[in-house]
Amino acid sequence: MKLLLGDIVERNISYRIVKSLILVTLVIAGIDFIFLVLNELSGLQKDYKQEENYSFCYFQVRYKIYYMF
Repeated sequence: MKLLLGDIVERNISYRIVKSLILVTLVIAGIDFIFLVLNELSGLQKDYKQEENYSFCYFQVRYKIYYMF
């Protein structure tokens, strides 16, 4: 089992790297979400409301997170 997982130090380093990758990806996705919402504000009309804007941006950011990984 030590061959697959390595020793304690290697596991700790791997855990910190994965945690940092996830954190950076979520921060970038959050900033991307904010700019996407601001970009879509210009398209608001009577038919296209703010709630629909948020749901559209939410689904777009999900795909962008996938592409970031």
